[in-house]
Amino acid sequence: MLKKLMISAAALCVAAPAVMSTASAQELGVSASIDYVSQYVFRGVGLAEGAIQPGIELSYGGLYGGVWYSAPVEDDFYYLEETDYYIGYGFALSESISADVGVTSYTYSDGFDSTTEIYGGLSFDTVAFAPAVYAYYDFDLEAFTLEGSGGYSWPLGEATSLDFGAALGFVEPDEGDGYQYGSVGLALSQAFSESVSGYAGVNAGYSSEDTFIDDIENGEFDSTGIWAGIGLSFSN
Repeated sequence: MLKKLMISAAALCVAAPAVMSTASAQELGVSASIDYVSQYVFRGVGLAEGAIQPGIELSYGGLYGGVWYSAPVEDDFYYLEETDYYIGYGFALSESISADVGVTSYTYSDGFDSTTEIYGGLSFDTVAFAPAVYAYYDFDLEAFTLEGSGGYSWPLGEATSLDFGAALGFVEPDEGDGYQYGSVGLALSQAFSESVSGYAGVNAGYSSEDTFIDDIENGEFDSTGIWAGIGLSFSN
């Protein structure tokens, strides 16, 4: 079961989408992004050594939905192309607490079975670290995930910031053994205009199992990993 979880784990910023602000006007929003990562890591599992990952999202008030794609840059039997479809709704519970619920469909190349996952989370804008807690359940993998995360941004100028983020979670299947994972990341972000921004960053992760890619040709994995990323995002 654990190996199936490793291979089937799909990725999304979407796995924990940002909660839509209920203060935003009831108008259609469009955002898009494209990223390159030196290792595609999802919930402590390395899924590809290098991947290009574009995505697009539509929002209206608290309702949002989008498509996200991951294309490995190297050809290997372990690496799969992935397309994820998601829809969710974010709403405020108070001035400082927001909730988010939704569903994600993970689909893969090479005839690999798709999976469907529901999620719900709470975000707290009460302290500087802005913590969030999300729970997920995948009906096809029959696996439960709980993840806590947070971050902080230091302004370096009018349009530049240094952003820190951290996450800690565990995956527990209905049958078989689960695992725990964690990660920290640091990124330099730059706003080029009101609608275009970019980042470059580095991440380090840990897993209680050997889930990070070390030497894929020899089938070697490790319990720790370091990977970098760079990306651009666009919004109306």
